[in-house]
Amino acid sequence: MIAFIVPLVFFTIAFVVPVFSILISGISKIPEILGDSYYRKVLGFTYYQALLSAFFAVVCSLPAAFFLYRYDFRGSSLLKAFATVPFVVPPIIAVLGFVNFFGNAGYINKFLISLFNLEAPPLRLLYSFKAIIVVHVFYNLPVSMKIILDRLEKTPINLYQTSLTLGANRFKSFFRIIVPFILPSLISAFVIIFLYCFLSFAVIYVLSGGPRFSVIEIEVFNFIKNSMDYSSAAALSLCGMVLCFATAGILLVIRNRLRFKFQESKVIEKKKAGEIFKKPHLLAFFVLYLLFYLFVSVAPILSVIVQSFLDKDGGFTLLWFKQIFASSMFSSLSSSFLVASLVSVITSIISLVYSYYALRNGRLKSWLSLFFMMPLFISPFLVAGGYLLFGSSVDLGNPFFLLILAHCVTAFPISFKFISNGIFSYNKNLTLASYSLGRNSFFTFLRVELPYILPAIFSQMVFAFAVSAGELSAALIFASNSNQTVPVQISRLLSSYRIELACALGSVLIFICFGVFLIIEILNKNGKIAEGS
Repeated sequence: MIAFIVPLVFFTIAFVVPVFSILISGISKIPEILGDSYYRKVLGFTYYQALLSAFFAVVCSLPAAFFLYRYDFRGSSLLKAFATVPFVVPPIIAVLGFVNFFGNAGYINKFLISLFNLEAPPLRLLYSFKAIIVVHVFYNLPVSMKIILDRLEKTPINLYQTSLTLGANRFKSFFRIIVPFILPSLISAFVIIFLYCFLSFAVIYVLSGGPRFSVIEIEVFNFIKNSMDYSSAAALSLCGMVLCFATAGILLVIRNRLRFKFQESKVIEKKKAGEIFKKPHLLAFFVLYLLFYLFVSVAPILSVIVQSFLDKDGGFTLLWFKQIFASSMFSSLSSSFLVASLVSVITSIISLVYSYYALRNGRLKSWLSLFFMMPLFISPFLVAGGYLLFGSSVDLGNPFFLLILAHCVTAFPISFKFISNGIFSYNKNLTLASYSLGRNSFFTFLRVELPYILPAIFSQMVFAFAVSAGELSAALIFASNSNQTVPVQISRLLSSYRIELACALGSVLIFICFGVFLIIEILNKNGKIAEGS
């Protein structure tokens, strides 16, 4: 029972009490916020950019999802696996890649200036609304593709083939059978991306270029960090949460009503990718789409790595990495590594305890899932601001400790999802067999249950590590000259136009994320990660 209560107390102190303390303080300020035309504009722009970003991300992901669903080719599994990248590549890296590739002094403008002998960069995307949308789209496009593809692979293909047999053409059969079946997944992808873009901070923090494109998270950050006006921060967040949840709730209700009770079919005879060469118009479309996909989603990340190994004249160098490891910036790597390691261990222990109890008591699963999903819908700035507000009367510790708490809260939803899915796919008959042989609960857990769910625990730990290592919001609140994380350092290097050093630091994060990604893929190929994790 102690193992159940202690983590509950920890989560209550780390999340529930601070967040509700600051939210309650903001209720009285809501009329003042809504009465200010500037904050109404901020609310409207936040909502508008989130809608537009989600729409374009879903639309741009459709061709890739349909191509992977219909055609079989070498590298398709790698392309599907790429959908995991946004979960482990921090948003600040997406921003850094965009600046380095599409910026005024980026690769694209350098190429165009050289090609056409221009005096000024022709492509000016930085500090514009277009920049915000493009980064949101390329960062979320793989997520949308994965959600839609998972649904397509369960399409009732037998109904589609029956429709063709009865005389309907492919176009009519597609819109009568396939589209209604995948429509709920389109809405699901839209809602997930909308929620992320609504709470987006790093992208707009770097690319907004001032108050013209300010969003809720930027203003909440300013209230907490600069003004220490916690009630106004909470009031603005509450207004945004109502707007956000109302939209998401309506869309999810529509999605549930659109669900068709078709017999799902997981088997489809895929065509060889070589057949696409027999259709020139289709080949041209997918070549152009592939170039777009590589240009928008892959090239910016690769450009960060390339730039980190180039000197001012374009020659190979390790100078930027030497400067990192020989300066105070190395301490940011140490801080990020230490914080992320502690977060991965703490979240794995708490998630394991509650997932295990949920396994023993199935009624707990839905309640615990809802409880631990709450941080997904709460701004990290509210969590950090809650610590500062609540800590004014109760000493919660130094900023380093508070940063660990805030990152634990951010990583809890992913941690609980990984481990609970791994545990709930476990065969309970193995436990019963162990008991029937006279083994006690401790032995059964240690020798029977734990080995089965250990890969899921390990996967959770590396993902929680990556989430913590790339988190910027809470790190900005608790950062000091002697206590900075890698994302904070990158944002400050970008603001001072030290792109090469920012790329070198970003490359270190990318290498860490790639290592995490590679480990999980190897475990997946070996069939060691529990299904559903």
